[in-house]
Amino acid sequence: MSHWTNKIDISDVFKAIENKQMTSIVGGKEVAKRLRKLADELKLGSVLDTETKDELKDELEGIADTFEIAWDQDEFDLGLEHLYDFGDYILDDRAFPFKRMLWVNVGQFQARQNSS
Repeated sequence: MSHWTNKIDISDVFKAIENKQMTSIVGGKEVAKRLRKLADELKLGSVLDTETKDELKDELEGIADTFEIAWDQDEFDLGLEHLYDFGDYILDDRAFPFKRMLWVNVGQFQARQNSS
């Protein structure tokens, strides 16, 4: 169990890609735009030092770059894998539940992927 400090909802992008209303290339650009906005507003708490906070913001910008240049579904999925890893970063482990970086909502798509 975790407490998610930040959240991003990209379920509409996943639904549009799944329904073939949007390509993964276009979807990647939309996710990148949202991640860059989130990077500007990222809540990192008071436990981390300034250098670590800067590195984490840079990492999120790098993930946004991965989505921005995704040329196919495999590259889009790679960006998502990096985003999930980033989201699991523990910001504060002094109390349970741990404070983790980011909840990524991809909607029903996620449930179907995990059940296969």
